[in-house]
Amino acid sequence: MSINLLGAFKDIGHGYGQALLTDLASNPLLGLLIGILLTGIIQSSSTTTSIVVALVAGGVFGNEPQKALEMAIPIIMGANIGTCITNTLVSLGHIGSKIEFKRAFSSALVHDFFNILAVLALFPLQVYTNFLGKISWFLTEIFEGMGGTKIISPLALVIKPQVALVKFLFQMEGVITFWMYAFFICVMLYFLKVFVTRIIEKKSVLPVMVALSGILSVILVVAKKFYDSVFRPETAVFILGLCILFISLYSLVMILRGAVMAKMERLFHDYIFKTPLRAFLIGAILTAIVQSSSVTTSVAVPLAGAGIITIYQMFPYTLGTNIGTTITAILAALATGQAVAIAVAFAHLFFNISGIAIFYPLRFIPIRAAQAYAELSLRSKVIPILFIGLVFLVLPLFLIIILK
Repeated sequence: MSINLLGAFKDIGHGYGQALLTDLASNPLLGLLIGILLTGIIQSSSTTTSIVVALVAGGVFGNEPQKALEMAIPIIMGANIGTCITNTLVSLGHIGSKIEFKRAFSSALVHDFFNILAVLALFPLQVYTNFLGKISWFLTEIFEGMGGTKIISPLALVIKPQVALVKFLFQMEGVITFWMYAFFICVMLYFLKVFVTRIIEKKSVLPVMVALSGILSVILVVAKKFYDSVFRPETAVFILGLCILFISLYSLVMILRGAVMAKMERLFHDYIFKTPLRAFLIGAILTAIVQSSSVTTSVAVPLAGAGIITIYQMFPYTLGTNIGTTITAILAALATGQAVAIAVAFAHLFFNISGIAIFYPLRFIPIRAAQAYAELSLRSKVIPILFIGLVFLVLPLFLIIILK
């Protein structure tokens, strides 16, 4: 349901939302940077790819399917890099012990460097040839010809009345005002919780107070200045769809993680990493079940820090998680029943397959790069923090501002 509601983005501000995103995504490099930054902030490539699938299905990238597909692919590539921030942050938990930190950080970085190298190798090829778009569109046509998109028609029948009801309700001015004010109040209450927590923990509140005041002021100024755009049915529907998507994915991950991850440590030690192929397959299967590569890779990082597994065992496992995480986008695409959305999901899958085809035979490159940077990071605790901040947040944001 949330996937369908997100299509309202194209009509925000009398079409401004569509124009803004289309303008940014029309530049492949900007699309790549948006994918890195967005995923780095929300720490979920599954969410990013699901949003992209929804926006493509909703017509945000235009009504030409193949052009929309070509615009969406760089964002998907960027999401692959952005998702690495979670397991890299997890490795910082070992920063107190040099030996453990070197093992954990290098095992986390091998995923980062693989995805960065895959983008460096395939992004120029994609820009000049659109090979991922052509392959995924060809396969989508075969899938559609076999009746693939009709498989999910019962789901579409269930979702369609709910979406229609929400859109009908949000045509009423009172409902829109109530929802938008409720959204802003929830944001303010969350900030208040952070503020009160710091007071209870007897931490400095002045920096937080200044930061929260600035954020709230920006929200209120934007709401006032763009009142006609903010308090519109399309904006309210989009925000509702975004909230439902986040809640759904978070709930799904938490439920499945509780069911699946309870006995994971013993399973990792006794079974998963016995052979590279087994590590790859289990990584793919577990990520498909949990629908979060961030979760499955982050669980393995402490094991690497403890010396239970090595970076050579970690590498094929992370490649498997890259394949498994594409399942979320595929499910989201099937829920839309639109060929272009399915093509975007296939493009994500074949991007990861292409990266593996190149860099698994050349695995010494990401592995040695990760080991070298982990060794360098032992000189100062600032070095790994700078890597995370620059690669996932500062550099993408800076380049977006410069290029825009």
